[in-house]
Order: sequence, then structure tokens, then C-alpha cells
Amino acid sequence: MTPAAYVEVYGIHGRESYDRRKAEKREHYQREGSRLIEWDVAQPLPALARPGQCGSRPHA
Repeated sequence: MTPAAYVEVYGIHGRESYDRRKAEKREHYQREGSRLIEWDVAQPLPALARPGQCGSRPHA
């Protein structure tokens, strides 16, 4: 089963080798047509709802 999305968490700033690897990962996910959720820990969390979902699910 293929995941609905992949999540990358970034936390290092100003290191050239880290930035290169981050760019390589982005290119890989794009080439594969995969949905990528990226989060830089210095920023607020991105919206994590799946496409077509809004808000939370009703409780059972």
C-alpha cells in the first residue's frame, strides 16, 4: 500500500550539505508524483487535512 503522503521535518538551517539533501528529497518526491508535506520546525505546523477534507471528522 502506498502512503497518502510523505512527511519531511526540517530543523537545520545554514548547512549547505543539509540544504542539498533537502533539495534532492524534494526532487525525488516530485519525480515519483508523491504528495509531500514539509515542516520546518522554526515555523508553525502546516495544514494536515487530506485533500477534500476540511475540519475534523464527526465523532461516532
